[in-house]
Amino acid sequence: MSGIVFQQQNRPKNCASACLAMVLNRPIDEVTAEFHDDYLSGDLWIHEYLKRHGVEFQTMSLLDDPESGYVYIASVPSLNLKGHSHQIIIDTRVEENGAVLIDPQKGRGGKEWYVNLAPGSELGPGEFQVITCNYDYRLTIPAA
Repeated sequence: MSGIVFQQQNRPKNCASACLAMVLNRPIDEVTAEFHDDYLSGDLWIHEYLKRHGVEFQTMSLLDDPESGYVYIASVPSLNLKGHSHQIIIDTRVEENGAVLIDPQKGRGGKEWYVNLAPGSELGPGEFQVITCNYDYRLTIPAA
């Protein structure tokens, strides 16, 4: 189990705000108010917001492999807005399954979302397994 408290994105296209709210342990409405519009307009980037809030992070490249002991903000193909990217969290600080995937879209009515798929289990309605992702940021966040 991850020490990150799940927060569901509460509007279209605010998955990045929801991920930031979760890693900063701040209310999604506050993060959305500070970040969302400037992010969508290209005036504020995730790494700038992390730096502003004192989060230790490393920007990842396509050649970097993820390591255990970190929290990652990753990009995946959007299941709900075709042609768009979607942000999720992958927490590798937990040992039991190697990683916990947290998709802020989970549970939104009429939407689809990504989940961890344990060996031998099946996907439920609206659930999809991640096949590929880009690890965008590696965050150093102490485990709870």
